[in-house]
Amino acid sequence: MDYKTNGFSVRCICNETITDINSINTYKIWFYPNPAVDFIKILNIKYSATEIIIFDMKGNKILCNTKQDGKIDISSLRAGVYCLEIKNSNNVIKNKFIKR
Repeated sequence: MDYKTNGFSVRCICNETITDINSINTYKIWFYPNPAVDFIKILNIKYSATEIIIFDMKGNKILCNTKQDGKIDISSLRAGVYCLEIKNSNNVIKNKFIKR
């Protein structure tokens, strides 16, 4: 379908349909403290194949961690805003945190 509005053309492609509401998984995690100084503690990591990645705001991968204790050392990072990405085979969760 094509829609035209105020000189802009928008094309909507809808080819995915959810047929089973039970197939949607919810995966919630919590991390603290935010802002952080030396470490971030991540709670509710349920899966053994979890990868924790920290990106700077330009999208550069700064740190990658697969430790399962959920404590990430960020003491070597410069002060600023970072993106925390937690992923496993089924889910990807992204959130921002502040390093002081």
